[in-house]
Amino acid sequence: MNSNNRNEIEVVETRLERLIAANHAELSERMTRLEERLASSIAELKASIAELSQRVSVLETGFVELKEKFSNLKITIIVTGLSATLTIILGVGAINVSLLSGMIGAFESGRGMGSEGMEIRHQLQALQQNSSRSQQQIDTIQQQTVKLQQQTDTMQLQLREMQEQTRTTQKQMESIQKQTDSLQQQTGSLRDEMREVKRLIERRNASDQPR
Repeated sequence: MNSNNRNEIEVVETRLERLIAANHAELSERMTRLEERLASSIAELKASIAELSQRVSVLETGFVELKEKFSNLKITIIVTGLSATLTIILGVGAINVSLLSGMIGAFESGRGMGSEGMEIRHQLQALQQNSSRSQQQIDTIQQQTVKLQQQTDTMQLQLREMQEQTRTTQKQMESIQKQTDSLQQQTGSLRDEMREVKRLIERRNASDQPR
């Protein structure tokens, strides 16, 4: 082999080495950028998962508090209704006993006595007034019961909304977790491909070396 051929071979080998080195550097740079982007994406996804987990915790806390309020509200409705009912029953009962005693006394003393008749009429008027007040109390209690029922319905609606938000958040977390797993798998596959490319380049460099 003359010197010209040897020089040409050396020139070609030099070009090939530069080309391989340039390709290797470019592939390494691309791999580095890709890993940085993937690492950034994974970090963002993890941050989103942490934020969603915090939101779920807040929703669960609010859900527990709302359930406690709902339970207390039901107890309040029952106690209020029983108290008001007992008050009315006892009040009307006392009035009836008083009236009955008065009327019996008047009857025994004689129905013709004017003063006793007047007292009976006064007692009847008092009974009517007490009955009117009792009816007003009943109406007030009914209004309070309606308001409490409305509050109960509102709290039940809030409970359903919180449950729906919790389910939606859990679905979002599952979706983000799947995306994270997919990105990690892609990163692993790209790393395997890069290692294979490096091995091929090294083999080519070894085969191109002059013997």
